[in-house]
Amino acid sequence: MLIEFPFVAVNPKDSTRLTWPTIQTYSNGEVVEWANTDSTAKTPVSSTIVSDTPSTPVKVSHTSLYISLLALLLALTALGVALRPRGLEVEPPR
Repeated sequence: MLIEFPFVAVNPKDSTRLTWPTIQTYSNGEVVEWANTDSTAKTPVSSTIVSDTPSTPVKVSHTSLYISLLALLLALTALGVALRPRGLEVEPPR
């Protein structure tokens, strides 16, 4: 089950790392603390880095976009062929 806890806050003026220690309780009574500051731990604390310097942009490939557009074009073509009006069948004269 996903539960959201919305809140409003103001970012600090200086760059910092905010941590969000959490205690999770399962229906069977098991309690897990997500508070370990080691990011490689089994239950690491969730954190957010607040910085005034922009991150470096990531170079993205447009291949998946082109493949999706091609698939959409093929699907629309197939739909057009399937829904095209068909002529009336006329028996040839005898």
